[in-house]
Amino acid sequence: MTIDIIPKSLYPLVPQAPGVPPVLRNVAQILDTVTLGYLGINDALNSIIGAPAIKWAVFDDSGAPIADYDSVLAFGYQNELRISDYPVEQGQFASYNKTNNPFDVVVTFTCGGSDERRTAFLSALENAKDSLQTYTVTTPDYSYRNVNFVGIRTQRTSREGATLLTVELAGREIRNTGLSTFPAPKSDAGYPTVEQGMIQSVDDPNFDASGVV
Repeated sequence: MTIDIIPKSLYPLVPQAPGVPPVLRNVAQILDTVTLGYLGINDALNSIIGAPAIKWAVFDDSGAPIADYDSVLAFGYQNELRISDYPVEQGQFASYNKTNNPFDVVVTFTCGGSDERRTAFLSALENAKDSLQTYTVTTPDYSYRNVNFVGIRTQRTSREGATLLTVELAGREIRNTGLSTFPAPKSDAGYPTVEQGMIQSVDDPNFDASGVV
């Protein structure tokens, strides 16, 4: 996807006068006010603004994007640790453990274009929400792995969202734990009989079986 740079001559002519706020003319600053980043931004734009590629994206396990979207508009991250307490004498408490809970993320996507493209975009996000697959949320500073999306939120009105969708996708980290493995059990017939006491044989001529039911 390519992004056209608006020439400076196309900006509205705002005079520099008392009471008139300054207008941003730096391309990098203008992009920052619009979106966090673009997926697949080309090298020509990077050379113009003199910045490295902006990497805000969500990928599945195979490295494919989660959907065909225009940009990542916002990103949120939250992680809390819980400390366990127990009561002691005289109404006091003591802490004995600290647990790191799974983190939560919220990624806000934008998507425009034709009706078919927006429908496919919404369908892809709905499938991601219902899927058990894990995703990787990449940012310029850190990659959040093993994220399973559990919620989706969007709002469309006559003034906003009619043709440009803004969708929030909420996810939670999935912790991979070790699995216990057990050998296949042997059948009962595979164990030899162990005699641990005196047993009366039925072949004993002195054995009287008349009273045995």
